[in-house]
Amino acid sequence: FINPSGNVVIPKYLNKDICMYAVFGEIMVIIDNEIEILRHQQILYFNAEVYIELRNNTTENVIVYIDGVNK
Repeated sequence: FINPSGNVVIPKYLNKDICMYAVFGEIMVIIDNEIEILRHQQILYFNAEVYIELRNNTTENVIVYIDGVNK
C-alpha cells in the first residue's frame, strides 16, 4: 500500500527475481535509474539484485503485490 506522493525502496533479494503486480492504481517503478510504469492489473518480472524504488506520483492510494521468486 503506497500513499499519494509516497515512495518505497525495495531491498535487494539475492538469488531471487521479483514479481510485482499492481492490484489497484498505477505506480512508477525505478529499476537502476530506468523508469517503468506499472499499471492496474499489470505484472512485472525483473532481477532483484538491482536498486528498486516505487513512487506514487498520483493523488490516489496504490496497492502493489510483491513476491520473491527463486531462480
